[in-house]
Amino acid sequence: MALPVWMTVVRDPVERLVSFLHYARAVPALKAWHHKLTPLSLEVGLALPVDVWPKYAQSSHCCAIAGDEDVPTASSARRAIDRRYRMVCTMKQLGEAFGALKRRDLVAQEATLPHIFTGPAHDATLLAQARQILAEHAAEDAALHRMLLQDGSILRDSPPEV
Repeated sequence: MALPVWMTVVRDPVERLVSFLHYARAVPALKAWHHKLTPLSLEVGLALPVDVWPKYAQSSHCCAIAGDEDVPTASSARRAIDRRYRMVCTMKQLGEAFGALKRRDLVAQEATLPHIFTGPAHDATLLAQARQILAEHAAEDAALHRMLLQDGSILRDSPPEV
């Protein structure tokens, strides 16, 4: 039996926070978040995930990728990606990466990306405020995102050694 192929999509932490805010306000099934965020203006609600759940903003992508092996920085996350992941891309590169997966028969030809991957509404004011809120907390996630945007999506011909 073939081992699973590890892949990841790295999101801009600012867009991720704004997307989460819109999603939590719109989906009653998120209960606690929905009830806390619904009565607030979008601008006031931006700081709530960081205040209530600091790990949401503590460069959580780098933490998840680097794991306990290393200090969660953009560089350590990138080293972990190079060691463990067959594919990595940003949300902006997702369509291109998904097409590459199909061309290599790693995804069924009839498969489509779910609508959820269209990303958050791009409100310049909210994005600027989120960037200010996350500047300190998610700096390494932002650096990893910039690094991957510059390098382009990565899809290796064979899985890295585990």
